[in-house]
Amino acid sequence: MKGKGMKKIKPMVSVIMPTHNGARTIESSIRSVLNQEYKDFEFIIIVDASTDNTLDIIEQNNDERIRVHRLSKNSHICFALNEGINHARGKYIARIDDDDIWEKDKLSKQIAFMENNPDYGACFSWVSIIDKKGDDVEESPVQDVFKQPNRMRRDWVRYMFNELSCLCHPTAVIAKKVLEEVGNYNIALVQLQDFELWLRIAKRYPIYVIQEQLVKYRWDPLNSNSISTRSETIDYRSGVEFTYVLSHCLDDIDDKEFSKIFSLDFTNKKAATAEEIAVERALLMFKATKSCRNKYTRDKGFALLVDILNNPKALSVLKQEYGLTQMEVYELSAGKSVDEVLSANEE
Repeated sequence: MKGKGMKKIKPMVSVIMPTHNGARTIESSIRSVLNQEYKDFEFIIIVDASTDNTLDIIEQNNDERIRVHRLSKNSHICFALNEGINHARGKYIARIDDDDIWEKDKLSKQIAFMENNPDYGACFSWVSIIDKKGDDVEESPVQDVFKQPNRMRRDWVRYMFNELSCLCHPTAVIAKKVLEEVGNYNIALVQLQDFELWLRIAKRYPIYVIQEQLVKYRWDPLNSNSISTRSETIDYRSGVEFTYVLSHCLDDIDDKEFSKIFSLDFTNKKAATAEEIAVERALLMFKATKSCRNKYTRDKGFALLVDILNNPKALSVLKQEYGLTQMEVYELSAGKSVDEVLSANEE
């Protein structure tokens, strides 16, 4: 480990950048942090066992705010981020990758919001898109995904569960006390480490999106559409991780909170008893507002229905209030949707 700028006074913000062989782009990313209008920060760079000249480029920046930590073995982004958070002294954690660029007023606007709204857990922003060369991309579906309006806390949870990832990682500013409560990054995850953390935060705290393009987010559409073995590996891993995250993300939400978040999705709008809410939890996992989500949650839905079928009181509710027997559950496990099964019952 090598440290620079070990100030005695704690900074307001800890900027954390993990990097592994980021020599091609890291200089512009570093400069965008050091050139921020907002100055009260430390800049923690985790060099994750780079084998190129990344470290040489970092050390060319003679700024006392930079603190460098080196990992001897490549441990990937979550481990590196948690290492940075463990060394962070700031009130807020700000994220940047080694290929993205911050606008000069990014931190000043986000820290002003967080200071004026201490009940909020995190603040994000819109992004503009640049390609691998750093040139602006005029139109991009990725940009639209991250162009989010603001929502109430419970609406964020419902939206992310139904629509998947929608907040851009290198725009995030998170109150460190929030991470101390909900936990750091889940080191089991690679593709969805940010999405899973946003869900954990939104379940407890309101979050906010500044509707300005405060980050230039680097995205290579050619690489994103690649059919190489690496991309196939990423696609497979993403599916495994989505299955884990979405099937477990509601486990720590009690029935009252679950009803407040998902009542619009209920099959029985009057569901209120514990047994009825148990059925709604199961059916929610089978319902697909997007087919890409449904394939990740059906197994969880089936597991919940298994518990219901083997609970006489819950099974009675399933039959009487929903018109579903074990025969209809067989249809659900065979791939039919909730609407298809219920419509067949009405005929």
